[in-house]
Amino acid sequence: KMTSQIRKATRLRYFVNNLPEYDSATNLTSDSPHLKSEIQSKAVLCAFKQPCTYSRNLDGGLYVGASGIGYMFYHISKSSKFSEEKEDFLNK
Repeated sequence: KMTSQIRKATRLRYFVNNLPEYDSATNLTSDSPHLKSEIQSKAVLCAFKQPCTYSRNLDGGLYVGASGIGYMFYHISKSSKFSEEKEDFLNK
């Protein structure tokens, strides 16, 4: 009975991925300055749109909200394409 109560209380936070698996052989890489600039501006815009809230109001774990934005900056900073901006991304 306790297990069924837990299942009812737990929200599912996943969806079916209909996209093909990642294949590094067909990975589209570009050294386009425009693409790099676009990624930077979208990331910063995303951070500015996220309201600052106290931790008790955050929900959803690592991939959403303020923690998700922090994780996004961390992930971008690990890319060799953004080696010059690494410190800036890690200090956001």
